[in-house]
Amino acid sequence: MTAALLVLGATSVRAEDVVMGASLPMAGPLAQFGEVIRDGYEYAVKEINDQGGVQVGDEKRLIKLIVLDNRGDPNQVAGQVRKLVQAEGASVLLGAVTPVFNGPLSAAADQLKVPLVMSLVPIDAWQDAREGGYKYAWDIYAHEPEATKVTWTTADMAETNKKVALFLNTDEDGEIWGRNWTEQASQAGYEVVYTARMPVGTTNFAEYINSAKQAGAEIALGQMVPPDAITLWKQMKALGYGPKLASCEKCGSGDWWPGALGDVAEGTLTSDVWVRGLGGPGVEGVVAALGEKHKGKVLSGAVLSHTVVNVVVDAIERAGTLEADAINAEIAKTDGDYAIGHVAFTVNHGAPLPPIMQQWQDGEAVQVYPVGAASADLQAPAKGLQ
Repeated sequence: MTAALLVLGATSVRAEDVVMGASLPMAGPLAQFGEVIRDGYEYAVKEINDQGGVQVGDEKRLIKLIVLDNRGDPNQVAGQVRKLVQAEGASVLLGAVTPVFNGPLSAAADQLKVPLVMSLVPIDAWQDAREGGYKYAWDIYAHEPEATKVTWTTADMAETNKKVALFLNTDEDGEIWGRNWTEQASQAGYEVVYTARMPVGTTNFAEYINSAKQAGAEIALGQMVPPDAITLWKQMKALGYGPKLASCEKCGSGDWWPGALGDVAEGTLTSDVWVRGLGGPGVEGVVAALGEKHKGKVLSGAVLSHTVVNVVVDAIERAGTLEADAINAEIAKTDGDYAIGHVAFTVNHGAPLPPIMQQWQDGEAVQVYPVGAASADLQAPAKGLQ
């Protein structure tokens, strides 16, 4: 099936346009992310073009954004990247989501020697997918050792028996988050008493849930794709497993969570790198333009996508050319404030963002850590699973 093509920006590709290309999952288990990423890119491009475009040397050029729909199939990514670069003339590539898509994107960018800036993929899970790392790919997102530590800091705010069950997909994210949680637990004063590792697409979780119950785990931590985790949460409720704290990473990241689960979603924790009230230059515009369509936590994907485009534009303007190596060298020098906050590539080709913890309360994702004037009280036990 031919991939869908979405062209945004100037009405037709001209030799003088700055072409940016992306391969996004607009179908499949991560389609929700594909939509918000696309919308964030589209808004950023429109905003920049409305101001005259990108300064390249002595002239202003409009951005042409070309988005290919990989239909949730990572095997399509490499071919789509070649099309974007070789047929569409993309000077820069923009990322997708998770190692499943950003991994092959990064490998293709290195092979073709075209700069790629991405987000929504934890730094270690992305870097570990390729021995020796990447030369042309760059990631702006959470760094797992710090993101997983927020789990324990948040858990310290509740009374539990400190026994933990892990529910992990057998993908790169599940591997990295599971390893960090397991290694950090004892130092934080917790004990991982059960670990379930489940292929993406699992539908019957009874065995895993009953094992967690029998182990006496009052804390359940998940790193899963949304459809799997939604089914898991429903079965946890049906089987009477009511942990006092329940976290769902990646899975609990958007309005689809309370939308699919209703009251069962109440109290679910999920970490992030942004919440309304945080951020830097341009964040108000993103919230105003997309905040109604993408309510709740998933809006952070649009803020990150806006940041990605602006990091690329700043690098092009500093380079004064569309020559790949010159742009790549300037991306490396990034050290500034964007919609998501401060961005600097300090972990190899990764720009780690400070993590926060949110909790679904009354259909809204609210910040519960760090504790401050803008934070809500932690709900414990998590009402949805009681």
